[in-house]
Amino acid sequence: MSEIDKILRGTLRELAEEARGAPELATRAVARGRRLRTRRHVQLSLAVVLAVAAVGTPYLVVRASGPGAAPAPQPASGSASARAAYPRSTGPTTLPEAEGVPGAADRPDLVGTDPGVLHFDVQRSVVPGLWDTHWQTAPGVEEVQIAFAPKGRGPEQLSYVTVQLARTRIVAPDEVPGKHVTGDGRTVLIPPQSPELTQETTVRGRPATLGRFAPPDSTPPSPPTWKLLWQPVDGLWARVVARDWNEHVLRAVAETLRLDRAQRCVQPLQATALPPGTRWTGSHVGISSSTELDRGGDFPGLGLWWYSGFTLDKADSRTITVRLEPPNFPNSSGSPKDQFRPNLTVAGQPAQWTDPYRRAQGQLVVAYFQQRFTLFVLADSEAEAVAVAARLRVLGDLAKPQTWPRRTVL
Repeated sequence: MSEIDKILRGTLRELAEEARGAPELATRAVARGRRLRTRRHVQLSLAVVLAVAAVGTPYLVVRASGPGAAPAPQPASGSASARAAYPRSTGPTTLPEAEGVPGAADRPDLVGTDPGVLHFDVQRSVVPGLWDTHWQTAPGVEEVQIAFAPKGRGPEQLSYVTVQLARTRIVAPDEVPGKHVTGDGRTVLIPPQSPELTQETTVRGRPATLGRFAPPDSTPPSPPTWKLLWQPVDGLWARVVARDWNEHVLRAVAETLRLDRAQRCVQPLQATALPPGTRWTGSHVGISSSTELDRGGDFPGLGLWWYSGFTLDKADSRTITVRLEPPNFPNSSGSPKDQFRPNLTVAGQPAQWTDPYRRAQGQLVVAYFQQRFTLFVLADSEAEAVAVAARLRVLGDLAKPQTWPRRTVL
């Protein structure tokens, strides 16, 4: 047995002990940290939020090529052996089940084809001190980022595990050569990151590669990153990434991945119509593990909902991104340049159009959307952003995802 397997098997036993008593302790311990994290989070603009969200989407999906590269799988229906490896799960899915839609084990070719459906779920009970889950769909990719507070961690020390499914091999951007243009215009070549330790292992009897990546130099020292890559069934790639010292959680999540069920990537935000020439291509939603988690009284009545949004693709390959958040009225905090200064009205509410980062796209902020939320729209023009925002509504009980619209776009 390799050294890595010894570590993982030993820590799995610790995980089982933690999972029995951690939730209540973790909830109390991270309450203050969550409040602080909340305030920081909702003060960010949409562009910054999207950059942060990339932590949950840190991978490229590419077809492998070259000598020794693993062949790219072709879409295939699930085999009898795949169905045997992933028996029918008991209990409800995290989000409302997509009745009649097969899971990734039976139809891997469906992964990443519908922005409103996730063809997998995670067994959240194996994660100690679970706080929330952040689900996302995009063309060819489906993923979830799990936030949790391991036993013994401080109130601002939430950890994360990311699970991603794709029909083609998943490669992180830092694992391929790249280029970076410096402030003075110089182009610097960035070498690919290589694991400091690699172990061939298995996940539910399927071959897998586990890598440990050295952290960047920092004070105090940063922990390593663990990455587990395998094909749970023919025609499907899966990758689980754990930062901090959570390689045991990585293994537990991978071993209990639920590929037999599909669920709807629902959210309370819905578009009644889309601008001409656009199509819905992605969704994202964050939900809490319990309606009883302490939000510090800052945002009462949010229930399980934490944030949500969607992406539209345009004919010119550019995008429009929409995000709904808890109330964030920036006129009460931040520097003067960050304060909310209405310069138009959207759906009867004060709004601000600006280009804070001097990019090709600007940002529309509706600070009192339906009197309960802050709405962000990132678009190429003010008219485009207003046209999208004017066709949005919020439906359902925020504490009950089963009441949220079945489809984000009508």
